[in-house]
Amino acid sequence: MEKGIRFSIKNDVDNLRYKFDFLEKEQKNLQKEFHAYLVSRSMGQNPDDLPLNRYIPIQVYLSEDGENKIYRMSKAIKNFSEEFGLSISDEFPSQTGSWLKKWFGKTKDAITQIELQEIFQKMEHVLEVHTLGIDQAKIDKAQAEAAGVLLKELRETQNAACQIGSLLLVKVTDNEGNSNVFCRTLNSNEMIFLGKNQHVLKKPNEIFESLKNANDELLGLPDRKA
Repeated sequence: MEKGIRFSIKNDVDNLRYKFDFLEKEQKNLQKEFHAYLVSRSMGQNPDDLPLNRYIPIQVYLSEDGENKIYRMSKAIKNFSEEFGLSISDEFPSQTGSWLKKWFGKTKDAITQIELQEIFQKMEHVLEVHTLGIDQAKIDKAQAEAAGVLLKELRETQNAACQIGSLLLVKVTDNEGNSNVFCRTLNSNEMIFLGKNQHVLKKPNEIFESLKNANDELLGLPDRKA
């Protein structure tokens, strides 16, 4: 028994050492990235044009929760992001009942802002190929498979909204049980709006109307509901 206790303590110490080493490495990486950003600003350079590690919001809403469903969706989101050069940098506690989860993603490589937008465009294209049933011969096999798994998980819930950076993926089901999946990229104003109004994700059937109203407000157009 004493031997078992010593073994357990050793495992705990090893796990703590591993976590400490990981956090120390992450802290050094963040410091390096922050210094690179400060240098670019000090030299009058536009950070959008420089290769930097980019951070993005990742948010998912499902109208139904359930431990197994949540696990599968989380895995699908992470795998899909990984296939396009993104990793999970941080995550936040989820809201249950229905399910709303937020992560911060990070590019694995230092890239420009234009290259980041190209990633989201590729994501959108791969998802469209799946939803429209277009020939998949010209797209990356691993990316296509990851997109297929993500869309499969969406089919398992009635209503859902997924944001990965400037990519928005929405599934809605009407009262007669007919469902549709929509995918498009967000402009900067829409990303700011979703960042400040996360509750909008909880109403997938109204999200595009909310985004339109946000754009109209920016342009000074009257609210159509008024």
